[in-house]
Amino acid sequence: MNIKYYHDFIGADDVVNRFEILQNTSTTPKLIKATNEPFSIEYIEVKKLEPVQGSQATLRLICEKNFQFIDLHTDDMQECMIKFYRADQLYWIGYLDSELYNENLTDSAPYAVEFSGADFNILERLKFRDESENRYTDIAPFIT
Repeated sequence: MNIKYYHDFIGADDVVNRFEILQNTSTTPKLIKATNEPFSIEYIEVKKLEPVQGSQATLRLICEKNFQFIDLHTDDMQECMIKFYRADQLYWIGYLDSELYNENLTDSAPYAVEFSGADFNILERLKFRDESENRYTDIAPFIT
């Protein structure tokens, strides 16, 4: 995947943080502006013995012109990936919930827009394929 947008910032603990929005298409990386709280991660409450704990990320970007980020809106849940780094180490990875994008067009630019992403929610919506890239259309054995 190729970096489409990125933003670097210093966290409250003086650690350099960076998030990237990546796409499959060829693109030139573009530095974008973000709000004072550009990135946050929320862990969803789960039962103590539940083996997998999902999380949700929130990105708060500054839109410098109307529809600046409209290219991130897509129906493909795997089109836009988010990577978050702390001190140059990959800390979180997930996919953008592009369907939730909206702008308040009554505000004049620049204004804040919010995106969310999740690490495991995409698994519920993936269409699994066989060796010939055909989608499964019926129940298949686990071994398959």
